Parts: sequence; structure tokens; C-alpha cells
Amino acid sequence: MSRPQSTIVGIFGDTKRSGRWSLAVKTLALLVFGDVKLDLRSAVIGARTSTITLVTLFGDSTITVPEGVHVEVGGFDLFGDRELDAGAHDPGPGAPTIRIVSYSLFGDLRVRTR
Repeated sequence: MSRPQSTIVGIFGDTKRSGRWSLAVKTLALLVFGDVKLDLRSAVIGARTSTITLVTLFGDSTITVPEGVHVEVGGFDLFGDRELDAGAHDPGPGAPTIRIVSYSLFGDLRVRTR
């Protein structure tokens, strides 16, 4: 079972999570002048739907998702690019869903499978 909520805060620094860790049902990342990199390929995804909300000011966000999950991307970026590469395979019914909501000023969002 996943934790209900998690918060990540970074100011003038980068934040990175990879390896085996538990993705909360709701994750909020607040970054000012820093990048966030979340690698979910080895993460424990216990909830049917998990939401990652990114609020960044002058920073890039990179989310690496595993094969076999649905990915939804929303939010708003001002002076930034978005790139979504969720893989070539349809995860099929019953696969977990990861919602990524990004609000960014002067930052890029990259969501990819690798």
C-alpha cells in the first residue's frame, strides 16, 4: 500500500529519486532554481492512480516511467517545453495510471520511458 501524500522541496539545488522507493498516491514537488528527476522504473507503485504535481520556477523536470503504465500529462508551462515519450506498448486495461501535472515558469518537462 502506498503512502497517501509526499512532498519534495528544493531551493537552489537539484532533487533526484531513483532505485527502489515507494511512490505516494499524491506527490507534490516544489522547486525554485533547481531540477527534479524522478525515476519510477524501480519504484513501488501501489496505487491504481498516482498523481505527481510539479511546481517549478527556473528548473527542469524529468520523470522516467516504467513500461506498462498509463501516463497522463497536464498543467501549464510558461517559457518551457514539454516532451512526452510514454513508450510504444499499450499497457492494457488494469495497468496503473500516473498523472503528471506540471506548472512551470522557465523550465522544461520531460516524461519518458527507458
